[in-house]
Amino acid sequence: MKNITLIASLLMTSLCSIAQQTVGIFQNDSTSLNGYTLFAPLYSNETFLVDNCGELVNKWSASPYTPGPAVYLLEDGSLLKTGKITTGSIITGGSGGQLEIYNWNDSLTWSYTFDSPTERQHHDVTPLPNGNILVLSWDVKSRNDAVAAGLDITHYDGELWSEKVTEIKPIGSDSIAVIWEWYLWDHIVQDIDNTKPNFGAIQQNPQKVDLNYFNNNGVSKDYFHINALDYNPDLDQIILCVRNYDEFWIIDHSTTTAQAATSSGGKSGKGGDLLYRWGNPEAYGRGDINDKKLFGPHNPNWIKKGYRDEGKIMVFNNGFNRTNQISTVEIIAPTLDTSNNYKFLPDNTFAPAQPDWIYQMPVFVDFVSGASRLSNGNTFITSGPDAHFYELDNQDQVVWDFVSPADRNNTYVSQGDLPIANSVFKAIRYAEDYSAFTNRTITSQGPLELNPSPTNCVIYGKTIVGIDEKLESVFEVQVIQNPIADQLRIENKTNAMVNIQVIDLLGRELVNLETADQLITIPASNWKQQMYVVVVRQNNQVHQQKIIKRK
Repeated sequence: MKNITLIASLLMTSLCSIAQQTVGIFQNDSTSLNGYTLFAPLYSNETFLVDNCGELVNKWSASPYTPGPAVYLLEDGSLLKTGKITTGSIITGGSGGQLEIYNWNDSLTWSYTFDSPTERQHHDVTPLPNGNILVLSWDVKSRNDAVAAGLDITHYDGELWSEKVTEIKPIGSDSIAVIWEWYLWDHIVQDIDNTKPNFGAIQQNPQKVDLNYFNNNGVSKDYFHINALDYNPDLDQIILCVRNYDEFWIIDHSTTTAQAATSSGGKSGKGGDLLYRWGNPEAYGRGDINDKKLFGPHNPNWIKKGYRDEGKIMVFNNGFNRTNQISTVEIIAPTLDTSNNYKFLPDNTFAPAQPDWIYQMPVFVDFVSGASRLSNGNTFITSGPDAHFYELDNQDQVVWDFVSPADRNNTYVSQGDLPIANSVFKAIRYAEDYSAFTNRTITSQGPLELNPSPTNCVIYGKTIVGIDEKLESVFEVQVIQNPIADQLRIENKTNAMVNIQVIDLLGRELVNLETADQLITIPASNWKQQMYVVVVRQNNQVHQQKIIKRK
């Protein structure tokens, strides 16, 4: 196992003496995947999209909800957000209940309340290629329901929340059509009461879920605690991350809803039964605690076709209740036989025996978090509790490193200060060629943190320059002096009309003018002493430069 210690370094040489860096961009190398990173602080109603220099390019703040807790950027540039409803009886970690879509300009285009006395959306959703959405929700079972299904009340006695997955189609501005459903309760097995129809030997039914599996993760109403799902369009299968059972499952999505309630039908011929599970053979009676590989995991996801390690599964192994308290990111490589059934090992546990790859986190991360493979072969990792996002190259070296300064209640910390509650569920990096950015002018609006330190960060592959460089292009427009004092002076050698825009650190526009003057002088005596972004546009070309205002 590789054990690489992540040491946050200063981005590049600062232009002035500053306090020790605590937030924002620490590193952006040329081998990082150029794109934009989406994240939503758990204790704020805002969602952010930042560029590779950690500067804001878009923000969604119209939603009244804190996230519930997943967010995704859709192909058309809209934000799919889950929202946390704080009323009702189905509330615990990861609860949501509200689904929303906002367009790029932060206008609400669709919303739906996925909440009732017997169900509530929680943790994750997944946008599907056809425009539909997979929704994970709790399915409330009364104590009588649980006892009738064979619950061992000597371990747990009371109401419990089972799980279900629903495929929905958004309709209009506030409605849905239910396309498909899968209920976990249809696929449980128990071995304590032979008068029940779901009675069976646990070890002989790995395709079923043992209702009475109890490990040292504790038992509560949130009985299974599924915390993530992902979809594979090539296999038409869904992966579910089951924290309380220390494993992930794969189920068939090609069934009808009726077939999903049985053990037959679909491409697999197995209905809604589990096709595969990995991480804890003890949960299906074919191992013990020493065989456990996953410990309170999050975010298992298939590596996409064409990416390095395509078809394998990456998972964040938090290490909850692991004896040595370490967190790891791992790649698992399931194998299929000629009939497309997942293979077993000789000991009748699901293959493989060990992960293909393990990266040990530099710190113990006991909840939330995630990891995914990027199109350039790098690995993007979210350390959720401290909102620390970073990217590894194929040698497991850090090439991008960022800590979110967005704190609780829509506040931001100053550079040099530590956030109090900046946790996120997971962050997602979208490549610059993602369709959401097509034909869209994207302008960096400065860092999120207050009182940011100057950096020489460069967006590689883009015409965005650092502080010490000049705005030079085929039409030759440049800031004459930087830092500035009472005036911003720009020389225009194009003999043509140019648009000049100046934006402050909160994305507010201070200047927007069009001129063909050779010498452009803009008063700046009333500007605060901080960093600004100068944006120059001409003939569909956009150039940006960060400037510093001093006395």
